[in-house]
Amino acid sequence: MNDDSHEIPSVLFDSVETGEAFRECIHCHCDLVASGRFYMVSKEFVRGECVLEYAICDKCRDELATELSRESRDRIQRMLEEDVDWRARFERTAGVGEIEPWIDSCMFCGAPRDEEKGYGLSGIFMGGRLFPGPLPAIICSECSERLQQQLSKKTRDFWDRFSEEHFPGPPADLVDLPSPHIPAIF
Repeated sequence: MNDDSHEIPSVLFDSVETGEAFRECIHCHCDLVASGRFYMVSKEFVRGECVLEYAICDKCRDELATELSRESRDRIQRMLEEDVDWRARFERTAGVGEIEPWIDSCMFCGAPRDEEKGYGLSGIFMGGRLFPGPLPAIICSECSERLQQQLSKKTRDFWDRFSEEHFPGPPADLVDLPSPHIPAIF
C-alpha cells in the first residue's frame, strides 16, 4: 500500500446491509481484498438514507465500460473536463488526512452534501483502503440527472439491463428512487 491510501471510513463506505466492508464484486463475485484489484464502492442516498449500494472490481468495471457507447463516453468526458474545477478540487484536498473535504459537496456544482435531497457517493479502494484521487466524490441528484441526459439510448439500455440483473426489486419508475449514477462504470 502506498502512503496515499486511507482507512475506509466505515460510516460512509461500509455496506448498510451488512454493516461491514464490501467483500465481493457485484458482477464477478471475486473477493475484493484477496484479489489484489482496485475496486469501486458506489452508494446512492435519498433524504439521508442509502437506497442502493454496490462494489465492483476494476476488471469488471473496465469490461462493462466497453458497453457504453462512444457517444456517451465522449459526452461524459467532456462534462468532466468542462464542469469540474479539478485544480480547485485538488488544492482544497491536497495533503488532507481525512476524506470529508473530498465528499462535502458535489464535484460538479459544489452544492453542499448536507443540503441535497439525494446524491451518489463513490470511492476507489484496494485491499480495503481508500485511494484519494478524482474520487472519492459525490454527485448531487441534479448533476446526476444532467449526466444521465448525456447518455445515448444504447448506454441507457445497457444500464437498465445491468440494474435489472444486479438490483432486484420494483422498477425505478414505480418508486421514488434515483437511477444509479453511471460514473461507477465509465
